[in-house]
Amino acid sequence: MYERVSQESESLDEEKQSTGLPETLGFLRGGTKPLRSAIEIEKYRFSGNLDFDANGTLFITEPPNAVNYVGEPSKEIDRAWRALLEVDGVDLIGAEASSVQGKTLKKDSGHYLVGIDGFHQIHCLNMIRRALRPDYYPMNDPEPVFKTHINHCVDYVRQALMCNIDVTPLLVTWNERMNRPMPNFQALHTCRNFAKVKSWMMKRNGLNHPLPFAPGRPRPAPG
Repeated sequence: MYERVSQESESLDEEKQSTGLPETLGFLRGGTKPLRSAIEIEKYRFSGNLDFDANGTLFITEPPNAVNYVGEPSKEIDRAWRALLEVDGVDLIGAEASSVQGKTLKKDSGHYLVGIDGFHQIHCLNMIRRALRPDYYPMNDPEPVFKTHINHCVDYVRQALMCNIDVTPLLVTWNERMNRPMPNFQALHTCRNFAKVKSWMMKRNGLNHPLPFAPGRPRPAPG
């Protein structure tokens, strides 16, 4: 949904300025800096601009060959979202796990299971997307549970957006066809390289080692 423009490494000082969170820095710096090697800053020009056709109908503009994440539900769109979410947490072991030992679940394999919050945020956004089309996507849970899940996701995405408030300026142009101002959403953003973070996670996929519990077996405390 966006166009890569350039990339550069992110220093820890820049990371501190971009997050201000000692929890994030601890994970980046802990042990062998488990996630540090996956952090790369890139310049992206977002797509998904809005415009009006000759009949005054609003539509979304996309570059050729763009991956579709929105639109009428389809197998193609579902595949695109599954590709984003094919990893569910990471397993850390040895020096990589030094910053999380004793704080998170330890598996029988010796690995420590850790989620990466950005992927939970994407999961939540996908849940909201599906909830918009109940005619196509059946509820996986009973209705009270489903609504609670969706409410959690809406508020979680809200918190994520407010926590990482994007101050990229959106320039405003005049739309001659509709005789009104329109923001230009094709702005240049400074982003972390999503593909690189995901690749780092795939090599440590939490699905590769079984959980240390099963139905009927007591769940252990953090290792």
